[in-house]
Amino acid sequence: MLDIKSVELRSEKEIMSTWASKDKIIVSVLCATYNHESYIGDAITGFLMQVTDFAFEIIIHDDASVDETATIIKKYQKEYPSIIKPIFQSDNQYSQGNKPGLIMHGVTQGKYYALCEGDDYWLDPNKLQIQYDYLETHENIILCGHNSTVINEVNELIYPDRWLHKGHKDLMTPCLMYHKPNYTPVFIKYYSKIKNGDMALRYFLSLHGDMDFLDFIGSAYRVHDGGIWSKKSHEERVLMSNHSFQLLFEWVIEENRHKLIPEILKRKMQKQFLLMFIYLRKFQVVSGLNTFKILVCQIFNNKVKINILTKLYWILIALKRALLSKVTY
Repeated sequence: MLDIKSVELRSEKEIMSTWASKDKIIVSVLCATYNHESYIGDAITGFLMQVTDFAFEIIIHDDASVDETATIIKKYQKEYPSIIKPIFQSDNQYSQGNKPGLIMHGVTQGKYYALCEGDDYWLDPNKLQIQYDYLETHENIILCGHNSTVINEVNELIYPDRWLHKGHKDLMTPCLMYHKPNYTPVFIKYYSKIKNGDMALRYFLSLHGDMDFLDFIGSAYRVHDGGIWSKKSHEERVLMSNHSFQLLFEWVIEENRHKLIPEILKRKMQKQFLLMFIYLRKFQVVSGLNTFKILVCQIFNNKVKINILTKLYWILIALKRALLSKVTY
């Protein structure tokens, strides 16, 4: 694995020398950070080591950190003033229900967005170019992602291959690149309340295109006690995810009042609600059954219609998972 601490960065002039045009930003790198003084340097290094034939900007949103995060960002900004464009908050916005992603969205210039939070970092200097080339040549793909390693707070490997460890492919924050979204007012209303922002983003983007996995390891995802997700207990993660699913369901219903939501998205939403039971694996059966009752009521909400056989199939799957909720993996 790349030793991010040993990377020798090019000057701003050298980075921009490979860009076909310096006047048109193609990719906006979005980095949300808070109290990441031990990690933000690694994240910025991963951004600046990217070799591309297009122009990119780095938007860093510091949410009123109380450590030295802002000082470190300013140091890099001084050296790369045309590339690094920070937003420094005097009051914490996340705690007030204001999503850093939406704040950064308001100032971006890129056609595509690439995400990486301040405690993660990129490993492959060609990551942006690979994902850009793929999106440019696959018009039906709205979002693509890649594999990742998992590291601890001192950059030691926990899992060298996250997909292999999990047994399936998934998309973590530092892996994502996607078309700049045109958020609807209804989505913004619900997105601001949802804690699992990446999950909500993927559902929104799925309205506009397909998603794909690129088989390379391009980032390091960090697990540490200060992480918004990492510091949560298993039970807290379950409750947070369940709450997010319910808000997403309400979003689909309200959005459908204004325009047609593709039937395939409704099916995906229903399936995802019921697959929530896999996260109940460490709960007592009664907890699974209580959640099962809630989800069944949501599935039979008259405002969202799906095929009756699809309903029955997923209800049976959900009931099975609820009864086997003690199973771990």
